[in-house]
Amino acid sequence: IFSTVLEMLQRNPELKVYALHDATPRGVQLSYHLQTSSNWFQNTSTKIYDVGLSPHQVFKGRNFFIRKSSYSAGQAQQLDPNFREQLAAKELAWLDQGNFVELESMPPKRIITTLMRAINRSQTPMAEMSQDDSITTEREGEYEPAQGYFFMASFDGTESGNAVFASETFG
Repeated sequence: IFSTVLEMLQRNPELKVYALHDATPRGVQLSYHLQTSSNWFQNTSTKIYDVGLSPHQVFKGRNFFIRKSSYSAGQAQQLDPNFREQLAAKELAWLDQGNFVELESMPPKRIITTLMRAINRSQTPMAEMSQDDSITTEREGEYEPAQGYFFMASFDGTESGNAVFASETFG
């Protein structure tokens, strides 16, 4: 059923995808992967919003539980060369050293607030997400329910461990 749903999503010109991910090598590459993979949204007009953690956001934030592993360092070396070119030297060095931050180390309220803000900002014509509209900041305010979205969380490289949620309404 997943392939049928994905085919329907790929044909939807109004579809918006929100990619929520860890600050890991695979995570930071999620939006790029969704845009460039023929298994996902390559050659479509689908708008993909990256609302996950990036090394840049970790540098700017505080109270992150930064972990380090040789496995993560190995994954960083396997990043798509075209994607590696898009990262700042400092971000690439941080990932190459095996550093990472998992979403699980963040309060759920911060994650939900970020998602709500991203969904609502994307409903405004000409709205663009910037690196400052990150999961590292919280803003107060009321949010209107968004209509029709596709939410993608995580990416393990095999496309078997993805969490996918599609909805007509959110609120």
